[in-house]
Amino acid sequence: MIRGDLKTMPLPDLLQWADATRTHGRLFVERGGTTTWLDLADRSVVQVSPRPESRGAVERLAPESTHRPWLKLAEDVEGLERLLDLFLEEGGTFVFDEEASREDGVPLEVNVRELVYEGMRHLDEWPALDARFPDDRARLHATGNDRSTYLTPVARTLLRAAAQGLSLGEIRLGLGLSRPALLRRVQELVRLGLVRVEGAAGGEDPVARMIAQAEVLAREKQFDEAAHVLGAILENDPTDKRVREALEQVEARQRDALYEEFGREAVFERVGETVPATQREEAVLPLVDGRRDVASIVLAAPIRELEALRGLRDLLHKGALRVRAPI
Repeated sequence: MIRGDLKTMPLPDLLQWADATRTHGRLFVERGGTTTWLDLADRSVVQVSPRPESRGAVERLAPESTHRPWLKLAEDVEGLERLLDLFLEEGGTFVFDEEASREDGVPLEVNVRELVYEGMRHLDEWPALDARFPDDRARLHATGNDRSTYLTPVARTLLRAAAQGLSLGEIRLGLGLSRPALLRRVQELVRLGLVRVEGAAGGEDPVARMIAQAEVLAREKQFDEAAHVLGAILENDPTDKRVREALEQVEARQRDALYEEFGREAVFERVGETVPATQREEAVLPLVDGRRDVASIVLAAPIRELEALRGLRDLLHKGALRVRAPI
């Protein structure tokens, strides 16, 4: 197993190493609490992690206009776009495990060298593309010039969305694509003269609406629910700085609220035998020994500070822990 920092060894260098050494195994890329894994074999990416389960939060809160049976993509298309999006961010950490279990993911067949080339090309083109289509409220319209019989299924899906005059934000949420991934596809259709993108025209930005909904939840101290909504959007589009900043603010408020609820110097003790139900409970329960205070447990836990606090909260609320009486 190899662990590292993606600032020290950037993703392109890491993939080129894997290609040169013909290594087999699973590469985990973690950024901002979101993990994407990919399986490498025979100098190719043969599998990628499936669509996140929290995607359902986006589907429940997305504008109703996105709930259309034709507005969906094949898993392998989503998987490929997630791989390309990995090149648009810096930092994070990685783990390469040659012995990782091979649970099912989305099957792919992507040459590693070609993936690096395409990823770097999209990285170079992204600033200009972002500047050309800066507003998710802009609407996609079909020009009626569809004479091509060789369009991909994704292009056909976008043409159907364009025929409905949906906004870029609505299409993005409906398809489960990141903003860069969608705009790459839209740019191709614009070049072919098949669609045009019209200005915002005072329409609603669906992502901004969902961020506002999360803020309402946070004000009501429903921090888990707010973080779940924002995390689901971020898993679809890790490059969205608005969502990342909103999630960081919600998590900071929940962290402060939990420290205020517990007290940093509170000492917990176990009540009876408890079987941990979640990963965060498994991480913190062995550290509860009747001597360590909350701050010490959080520092020693092998998970993020907020996740450790959530684990203590969950155990406390289910009656598995109690505050130790002063001696």
